[in-house]
Amino acid sequence: MFQSEEAGARRRLSLHPALRDAFQVTRCALSAFGDDNGPRLAAALAYYTLFALFPLLLLLISLIGFLLEAGWPVAVDAQEYVFNLVRQALPQAQELVINSVKAVQAARGRMGIVGLAVLLWSASNLFHQLDIALDTIWAGQARRSLRATAQRRLLSMGLVIIAGGLLLASTVVDTVLDLLTRYTYRLPGAALFWQIVPSIISAALVAFVFGLLYRLLPDVVVSWRQIWPGAVAGGVAWEVLKQGFSFYATRANWTAVYGPVAGFIALLTWLYLSAQVLLLGAEFSACYTRLLEGRRRPVSLDGAPAPQPGPLAPSEVVPATAEG
Repeated sequence: MFQSEEAGARRRLSLHPALRDAFQVTRCALSAFGDDNGPRLAAALAYYTLFALFPLLLLLISLIGFLLEAGWPVAVDAQEYVFNLVRQALPQAQELVINSVKAVQAARGRMGIVGLAVLLWSASNLFHQLDIALDTIWAGQARRSLRATAQRRLLSMGLVIIAGGLLLASTVVDTVLDLLTRYTYRLPGAALFWQIVPSIISAALVAFVFGLLYRLLPDVVVSWRQIWPGAVAGGVAWEVLKQGFSFYATRANWTAVYGPVAGFIALLTWLYLSAQVLLLGAEFSACYTRLLEGRRRPVSLDGAPAPQPGPLAPSEVVPATAEG
């Protein structure tokens, strides 16, 4: 009886190769996450994110100030929009972060070019640490020349600027969505529709950012085709995590356990969980390449084939089709 049920389950799976492939990639990603010390990498990434968070927010607010002086209308409500994003992403630690940023901003006053450069360097440390973590996942080069290290640091600083640009662009999207909501709220099903759309847009934006990081930071050459499954999975998982953590954090009594540092603990917990989602998405992309693509190994930036982490059993490898 049990054998017939098992055989039936296997036949059903055989009818859905996409489900079988997704199961194999997910199993590979979870296994590789443990083999690569993923929780430790996520903890290090959360630590660096904590120290880069305030410089990054100060940098964004300072850039918004320059845009206001230049007469950019998009920057009028951008500072408050930054704080609204903090309130949404960090439900339990929002006051801690916002009050700290405002206090530092008031103490520093107007920031010059040198101050902006220092903030840019501090915020880029986050992307530098992420670069190291993604190299571990994709089995990139362990050592680089001084010139290559400087280039990667400049890339990290460039990603900080790109993040600021995406944030400003999202203010425009948010304004457009608000206008559409006002004009369509009387339509049937509009209320439910506009409750779902922001989550979809948020997941899509996060997936794009994840894909950009997976594409630019690893010390191996990877294509968008290789990374998009992990980026999409990571974006969806991050949105689910955000909704779940927000639901939990607003109902849990953190103060009863952690006292005056409850906000700090909540912030660190959220950063750690988010880092795990980001790295799991990278593992998913790496496993997708090794299990489903299988056409050629990623190539290091110096042209040499990059070693593949974690030997896989032949039974786990799905035959690849010829590349068209």
